[in-house]
Amino acid sequence: MKHVLYIVILLVQLFIYCFAGQILEFQSEGLAYAIYESPWYCFDVGVMKSLPLMILRATNPHQLTAGKFLVINFMSFKEILKTSASYLSVMRIILET
Repeated sequence: MKHVLYIVILLVQLFIYCFAGQILEFQSEGLAYAIYESPWYCFDVGVMKSLPLMILRATNPHQLTAGKFLVINFMSFKEILKTSASYLSVMRIILET
């Protein structure tokens, strides 16, 4: 029971990190559209001139990464679960023989 609880806690912690990464990705994807839909015609001239650069920069979504090696989002959570289940299956087969 103690090991199951430990695994569940680790999975919840991993899910929280992946959830935060996914939210960051969604929010940064909507930033360019939000800048485009803003009432830009009411802004100062200096701000108007910098809007195209802001939109161009916002087209690349920000992503939470694990050491610039793995993007942390729901897809990586799914892949981690799949790989863990595969390793567990192999370990069970090895222990049975």
